[in-house]
Amino acid sequence: FRQEYAIGDIILSNSGYYNKEISYLDPVRPATIISEAAKSDALAVVGFAWSTMASVASERSSELKIPYISPTGIVRNIFENDYSISLGTSVWDATRGLNKLLNRLENPKLIIVEATNQIQEKEYSDAIRSTYKDVISIQYQGEFPTSNILSTIKNFSDERFLVFIPGYTNVKHGIKSILSKYPSTKFVVGPQWSHDHRLLDFDAELYSISDYYNFLNNDIHEDIKERWLSEGGEIIGGYLYALYDALYFALLSLNSEHVISRDDALESMNNLGRYFGSKGKLDIKDGKVSKNVYILKYKKEDGFNLIEST
Repeated sequence: FRQEYAIGDIILSNSGYYNKEISYLDPVRPATIISEAAKSDALAVVGFAWSTMASVASERSSELKIPYISPTGIVRNIFENDYSISLGTSVWDATRGLNKLLNRLENPKLIIVEATNQIQEKEYSDAIRSTYKDVISIQYQGEFPTSNILSTIKNFSDERFLVFIPGYTNVKHGIKSILSKYPSTKFVVGPQWSHDHRLLDFDAELYSISDYYNFLNNDIHEDIKERWLSEGGEIIGGYLYALYDALYFALLSLNSEHVISRDDALESMNNLGRYFGSKGKLDIKDGKVSKNVYILKYKKEDGFNLIEST
C-alpha cells in the first residue's frame, strides 16, 4: 500500500494477503492487478482509494467475476457493478447531504465546478443538476476556473453563494483568490478533503460532505496509527482508516469455513449485515450499503468538525 499516494491494493487469498505497490495514478495498473488476482487463488481484491482507479478496478472485477472492495471510491459503477463494493460516500449520498447543508445555510445560490475530464466530478454534477434545477454549472479542463467563478458571482451581486468544488488538486489558490474579492462566499468540497485536511491552510467558511471526520483522538485511531508507523508507514489522514476498514470488512466476510469460492465470498460480503469499523458503522444487505453521511465544517486549527449527520 503506497500510503503517500493514498492508493494501493491488497489481494486477499486463501493463504492470506500480500501487497503490491503501484505508481501514481496509473489507469492501466488496476485492471492489470485485477487480472493477476483472477489468475491466482485470490478470493477478493481490496484497494484503490481514488475513484478513477477504483472505477477501472470495478469494471475489470465484474468482467472477470472476482469480488472487489474500494475503501473510498465514490463513482456509480463501483456501487452498481455486481462484483464490486465501495465503503465510501456515493455521489447520491453527497447530494442528500448537500440538501441539508443548503437548508442549514438558508439556501444560498449554488455553483458547481466540474472538471469535464474527471469521472467523479461529472457524476457529482449530473446528480446535483438532476436534483437542483437552479444550479449554475461551471465546466473546465486544465486550470481551475477562478475568473469564471468571479464573473458569475459579480453578475449576481445581490446573491449569497455556495460554491461546490468536488475536485481535489490545484484548487486552493483559486479559493483564496475568490475569498480576496468576495470574502462572504462559502464553499463545500468533496469527501476526500476530509481525509487529508492538511491540504488546507487558510481561513474560509468551508464545508465537506463525507463519511469521515476527525476522530483522531479516538483510541482505535491512535492504535491503528501507532501500529502503522511502527511498520514504517506514513499517515495521510483518513485514507489509512478507510483502508483498515476495507481490510477488516473483507476479512470478516471471508472468515468462514463456508467461504471457499469467489461466489461464496461475494455472497458473504453482500450480506454481512451491520459492520463497525474505525470510521463508524454501516449496514450491507443484498449488496446495498447504508451508512451515515456527515456534514462537516472546516476549522484551520484542527481540520473538519461535525455539525450534522444524515
